[in-house]
Amino acid sequence: MRTIKLTISISVFVIAIAFHVTTSVGLMEASSSDAEASHAPGTLTFNKDIAPIIFQNCAVCHHPGGAGPFSLLNYQDVRKRAEQIAVVTESRYMPPWLPEPGYGEFADERRLSDKQIEMIRRWVKDGATEGLSSDLPPTPKFNEGWQLGRPDLVVKMPEAYTLPAGGTDVFRNFVIPIPVTTMRYVKAVEILPGNKKIVHHANLLIDRTQSSRRLDAQDPEIGFGGMDVVVESESFDPDSHFLFWKPGASRGLNPMAWLGVWTRAPIWLSTCTCNPPANRK
Repeated sequence: MRTIKLTISISVFVIAIAFHVTTSVGLMEASSSDAEASHAPGTLTFNKDIAPIIFQNCAVCHHPGGAGPFSLLNYQDVRKRAEQIAVVTESRYMPPWLPEPGYGEFADERRLSDKQIEMIRRWVKDGATEGLSSDLPPTPKFNEGWQLGRPDLVVKMPEAYTLPAGGTDVFRNFVIPIPVTTMRYVKAVEILPGNKKIVHHANLLIDRTQSSRRLDAQDPEIGFGGMDVVVESESFDPDSHFLFWKPGASRGLNPMAWLGVWTRAPIWLSTCTCNPPANRK
């Protein structure tokens, strides 16, 4: 089967779309491991026991250039926030994973085990020892560009949006035309924000009615405000799919061409939630 290579962009976001004529792709599987050994009081160290947990579950956002407000790639950074880390992991506020346990398993689940949470708590309680440098695993490396590789299509916002430095969360919708006029199947979508620290998440809709374009034209700034977007259509597009993106999301591909078929150029609608003032500069 032939693979169609195209390429889409935004000054604030860049959206990548992969087009393929087949309907099935390989899944990228993530593996995780818990420290199963029992530890005597005072024997847990950052380098041997805690760093593997932090590197695998936290560093994907908490690294220089990442979406997190601070980095957690070394002992010094983790040590000065050790008590906070113990609190937010024990409450399961971090790492963020909303589904309740016990109701099914999800691919690429980012949830700490009870054992991992207890290890962090005990390590902090016992003084947050650094440990032997020889026990420290390699520091993870992160690609700040496209996580899925070179996109087939890249679309950009026509101009940048300036987020005010103060106030509450801002919900902003950006309307971006998609230059596609023939049938295409989509297997993956990725967003690349210009400033990762102020973009909390994005919901994506396809609007073939141009109602979102009319709302954009009524607002003096690029895009239009509001969290509840109403598209003048009798069907949800793409059918039966809710397209959602957030920083640190899994890089795996969907096993089916899930975005559907485009037979004419639609409008891509991105609804964005921007972070509170504490993360703005």
